[in-house]
Amino acid sequence: MPRFIEIKICASPSSIHEQQTIKDIGNHGQWYCQHCDKLRHAKKKIYLLEVPSVLILQLKRFNNDLRSFSKIDTLIEYDLDDLDLNTYVVPSRQDKSIRYKLTAVSNHWGRFIDGGHFATYAKLPTTQDWYKYNDDRVGKMDKSIHVNNYSAYTLVYQQEKKDLIIDTAV
Repeated sequence: MPRFIEIKICASPSSIHEQQTIKDIGNHGQWYCQHCDKLRHAKKKIYLLEVPSVLILQLKRFNNDLRSFSKIDTLIEYDLDDLDLNTYVVPSRQDKSIRYKLTAVSNHWGRFIDGGHFATYAKLPTTQDWYKYNDDRVGKMDKSIHVNNYSAYTLVYQQEKKDLIIDTAV
């Protein structure tokens, strides 16, 4: 049975680093412990215990401000062939040979969530060619469609294992 986990991954490297830093929790690092009935110093850091074989990332593209769901048109740079999640995995379970390849991108064009148009870019596994699926039209696309893509809404990655080359020369 599939399990869904919400992971907040920000666009900039500095934001990702900020999420991975150990932070105090509670008021001034104090957290109430129900077991000992006292305030204790506490810290938090987010880690994954394992990574999925298929990774689906939904990008936050809409603001919800009580009056509307306005579109966020920020450029998101995303990996095509070498997404590495080891930064988010518990150190004892990291596997440097696991990488993800992008297999599909759902795009949204329009200003609001309840309107606009969706189309998908997907890679054919047998040829590695990219195609655009747009209603009843399908066309072959160049991989450069991913450069400066302000419309990406959902990213789908497939896990792969890479052979590690270890240099044994001293």
